[in-house]
Amino acid sequence: MHVCMFTDYFLPHLFGGTEKAVYEISRRLVKKGHQVTVLTLDVHGYERRSQVEGIDIYRLPAVSLTKVVGAQLTVSPLSVLRTSRIIRSVCPDVIHAHNLYFNLTAISSMVKRLTHLPLVTTLHLPKMQYDKPLLDTLIKFYQKTIGHLIVKSSDRLIAVSKSVLMHAIEDLKASPSGITLIPNGVDTSVFLPNDQRRKNAIVTFIGRLIRNKGPQCLIQASPDILKSHPEARIYIVGEGPLKDKLMHQVATQRLEDHIHFLSSVSDILPILQSTTIFVRPSLTEGMSLAILEAMACGLPVVASSVEGNVEIIDHGKTGYLVPPTNSKALAEAITFLLSNQKIASEIGENARRKIEKFYDWEHIADRTMEIYLSLL
Repeated sequence: MHVCMFTDYFLPHLFGGTEKAVYEISRRLVKKGHQVTVLTLDVHGYERRSQVEGIDIYRLPAVSLTKVVGAQLTVSPLSVLRTSRIIRSVCPDVIHAHNLYFNLTAISSMVKRLTHLPLVTTLHLPKMQYDKPLLDTLIKFYQKTIGHLIVKSSDRLIAVSKSVLMHAIEDLKASPSGITLIPNGVDTSVFLPNDQRRKNAIVTFIGRLIRNKGPQCLIQASPDILKSHPEARIYIVGEGPLKDKLMHQVATQRLEDHIHFLSSVSDILPILQSTTIFVRPSLTEGMSLAILEAMACGLPVVASSVEGNVEIIDHGKTGYLVPPTNSKALAEAITFLLSNQKIASEIGENARRKIEKFYDWEHIADRTMEIYLSLL
């Protein structure tokens, strides 16, 4: 079988959940003897064509508009023509597009009409709101036009969580019979707990620095955390349009000695294994790979009680859930876990067991392959 994946972001950057999911599924399909081609966008001037772990990668020149619109957005001029030309040259059996809001996913429905190839689309995000009237209006317009076209053109939809599935049915008018729930996963052979007990008070956020991921909430909670645990160190790992604003927020509160910013890294495992508590105060979430990876490392996670997170975390057993945007509740949960190492350790162990049972990439790749076979 030859599968062609469409994703706006891919190697050498694997920081976001979507591109990690594409990578993990693709390399497992290759190991099972299938051929995988990935079409992606490039704003850095990398090689237009390369191969990694048996995955053929085609990169289209693109322009990032993330800083302009305040949300993740990359576009590629003439991408319809370029994509169609590549598809005709590689001759895949099936196209698999990822993320409703990606440029190449919008292109996929047009390519399907030109090539008549089966199209699978994975939806990674639930209903999105940015509290910016213009941006929210544009998102709704996109959903009702291009979003509906993508859903209608897809022969099969995959939702990574129940909240994403319900969003597809209620807002995108997807047929319940045409959508399958397949969650994201973790490589449990790589993301392992650190054998050494974490005695340092290290609180870590990993994710894109955009409002919906909630890094600003952690900074707001920091004074209360540091009041109880002045020895604590807080790390914010990632890049995004909010970074300058967040650094200014830290400087204004004179917290530079306690809150540290790290750029996106290709390997987050060492960071997770040196962390005491992982924090993800999202405003919206589909299925957070960062949370899954932290749980696989045996970390207690404090996250907001939004759809997506509540599917992964059992409050008080495999993590703690707090109301979104409530920095006081966030600080209280983090402070409680820092003060009660035995409870934090038990929660981390429970989290690891849950990941091993329900969220392994091998099983998820097999289920995805079953979708392809059903269409062929």
